[in-house]
Amino acid sequence: MPAPPARSSASYTTENIVAADVSPTEDFEAFRPLLFGVAYRMLGSASDAEDAVQETWLRWHGATGIEAPQAWLIRVVTNICLDQLRSARVRREEYVGPWLPEPVLTGESVDDPLAAVQRRELLSLGALRVLERLSPRERAALVLHEGLGLSHAEVATALGATEAASRQLLARARRRLPADLRAPGGRRADPTEHRRLTEAMVAAFDSGDLTPLLALLHEDIQLVSDGGGQVRAALRPIQGAGKVLRFLAGLREREGARLAMSAVEVNGLPGLLVTEAGVPVAVVTQQLSTGRATELLFVVAPGKLAAVRRQRGL
Repeated sequence: MPAPPARSSASYTTENIVAADVSPTEDFEAFRPLLFGVAYRMLGSASDAEDAVQETWLRWHGATGIEAPQAWLIRVVTNICLDQLRSARVRREEYVGPWLPEPVLTGESVDDPLAAVQRRELLSLGALRVLERLSPRERAALVLHEGLGLSHAEVATALGATEAASRQLLARARRRLPADLRAPGGRRADPTEHRRLTEAMVAAFDSGDLTPLLALLHEDIQLVSDGGGQVRAALRPIQGAGKVLRFLAGLREREGARLAMSAVEVNGLPGLLVTEAGVPVAVVTQQLSTGRATELLFVVAPGKLAAVRRQRGL
């Protein structure tokens, strides 16, 4: 059986893929960014998304007579992800501590698996975490409609449902989301606000003076850390600006001498990468409201940092 094609960073648009004269046995690579974008938003895991795209490739290679390649591939990868989500729910009920999505580094300075994704909705770690509230089919309907811009008819085709059922799934999904993600397209995050906080955190970590951060933290902020039972992490969210600042100060005091913190782009927004001897040990992102952080997400589970380590050549 032939190996799947190597990943390409070539950009695409939905229109030129639809219009392309594509054979079922060639040019799979043109669809890879699209399929990865679907699978990653569905699963919240870069590793699982890559596996889903690989499985889609295997089914694509063995298929014949495909008249609409894009629609066929989206339906296949969606159903693979639905199967994974159903089994993942059981595993996550047994997960040690809070569960956070697996981050990926984005931007021009890294091998960005999301570089060609045209619609940036539902890519941030915060948005992916919120999608965990939805049923697998609700999540699929929202990702396909908001993340890809598919029509209700196209979503229905991908899910093997009626158009009315697609509309109902999307309506239920939106009702279960917070207000900033509920409207079509959601509320676009302001990278400038995110960058201001990440730069302030780097400066505070470098200097040891964390007091200036207090003005950038919402009084009801919560800090969520995912160690997956593999490394030390808070098993419950830390609530309140004072407690979060004390946590950060303690981290700086205990670990500051051996850790380095730098600003990077994570899932399309400014975030932080923490390294030890050049090896990633944490990725930090934030949720903001009116310029202040309402939530800090710390991914420290080594298994969740596999994609980041690969991107850093480690």
